[in-house]
Amino acid sequence: MESGGHISLGSIVGEDNDSEVAADEYAGRIRASYSSVVKCLQIKTFQDEHHCSVSFKNKMVTTIMIAQDFEAIIKDHPKMKLKEIQGRCDFEMHVNVTVDCCSRAKKIVKKKMAGNHKEEFGLL
Repeated sequence: MESGGHISLGSIVGEDNDSEVAADEYAGRIRASYSSVVKCLQIKTFQDEHHCSVSFKNKMVTTIMIAQDFEAIIKDHPKMKLKEIQGRCDFEMHVNVTVDCCSRAKKIVKKKMAGNHKEEFGLL
């Protein structure tokens, strides 16, 4: 965790006992200081509670990801409405997605299902 006066979180630790370090992203949650007695960084306070608000915007969520996450559900309920898929994305993944995105995800799963049926029929 501490090497050469640096913390892996990116803040620099001084060599005296009075220097306090707070991680930039979690300022006020983790406080530590360098102890010359044990020659390492010691955590003084750590607040485990997280009070950041939930953001329902995430550009990393793609139609392929939605198709993978909800593949089993869509296979079990192929006539599931797009609004219901959208609501499940909101509830389970905490992300707002468009109905068009849910439509494309549903198409991907249906294509996989159709392809699987053809392959299985060919094995007979």
